[in-house]
Amino acid sequence: MNKTLSTLTLATVFLLVLHVAVFVLPVYADVTPPPDFGKSFSPNPIATGGVSTLNFTIDNTASAAAATELAFTDILPAGTTVATPSNEASTCGLGGFLTATSGSGTISYTGGTVAAGATCTLSVDVTGNAEGLHMNTTGNLTSSSGISDPAYDTLTVKVVFTDCASQSSIPQAECQALVDLYDNTNGAGWTGNTGWKSATDLCNWSGVTCSGGNVIQIDLSGNNLDGSIPSSVGNLSQLQKLSLSSNSLSGPIPSQLGNLSQLQKLYLEANSLSGPIPSQLGNLTQLQKLYLGANSLTGPIPSQLGNLSQLLELALQNNKLCGPVPETLINLINLRDGDGLDLSSNNLVTTVSSNLDSFITQKSVGEWKTTQYPRSCFPWPMFMPPVTGAGS
Repeated sequence: MNKTLSTLTLATVFLLVLHVAVFVLPVYADVTPPPDFGKSFSPNPIATGGVSTLNFTIDNTASAAAATELAFTDILPAGTTVATPSNEASTCGLGGFLTATSGSGTISYTGGTVAAGATCTLSVDVTGNAEGLHMNTTGNLTSSSGISDPAYDTLTVKVVFTDCASQSSIPQAECQALVDLYDNTNGAGWTGNTGWKSATDLCNWSGVTCSGGNVIQIDLSGNNLDGSIPSSVGNLSQLQKLSLSSNSLSGPIPSQLGNLSQLQKLYLEANSLSGPIPSQLGNLTQLQKLYLGANSLTGPIPSQLGNLSQLLELALQNNKLCGPVPETLINLINLRDGDGLDLSSNNLVTTVSSNLDSFITQKSVGEWKTTQYPRSCFPWPMFMPPVTGAGS
């Protein structure tokens, strides 16, 4: 009986000791885990036919041992190929072989090494040949440390604007007018230029409105345009509204704007435009609003503006216009009373026609005459007597 109890006691003690040992013996983590494997495209997205660099990252920072015999294969998705040139590059030690043949759809790597606690990279240039989302997943990365999960990323390829011949959203002449406007006025520096010279549908360019396959409105007011208005804007044959006010436009108003037979609203105020008002603006018989104020326009008001029988508002204030107000303005009977005409802060005068005087007063904002500084449209020195030398 005692012998049996002794045996049981010894067995119990042994089990207790074994149980305690399970908890007190140190547990060692795997010090040679396989490296992490990742990839990315840059830049992303790209245009059709564009090039993106495909970067592979092998991260061995969690391991206390070097990972040797690195190897993987990447089959590129349809619509992408290795670029020409491929520009392969590697920082994964000596002895590795990165294979990427231009025009092919396969990238492979064998024999590389990444040091303990280190990271290495490989890169290959890839061309996006077809529009769309191109999901790219590699095979497993194998190495002396084991097997790493595949790496993946998605390359986005977009169709983008290249030139006017390659688009079909509007007539080519209208496309060129928009491109000229962008180029002439530092479009890259505009406050808002979404889509300009990138989107293939020009009707999605910010500030542009189309109807029936033609541009009918351009509204880029207060958009930091800096430069001159291109004459090709006159080719926007269906344009109904052109608003370029409150920018930094300079130079003359193109006479070709007189070709815009459908134009109803023209806003060019608050810029630095100079030179005369083109008489061709008198051809715009559909025009309802003409805003040219707060510029540096010079010369007389063209008598042809009297042809604008649909005009509701005419603003020419704060310029350097000079000479007599043309009698033809009396034909603008649709100008709103009290605020339809603003000629203030110029160098204008009226002739003896009391009808014109009363008409201007009826249509004007405030007392327009008191703001004028009348002087001739000719340079002042022309009226000076010739200067003779002393003693002559």
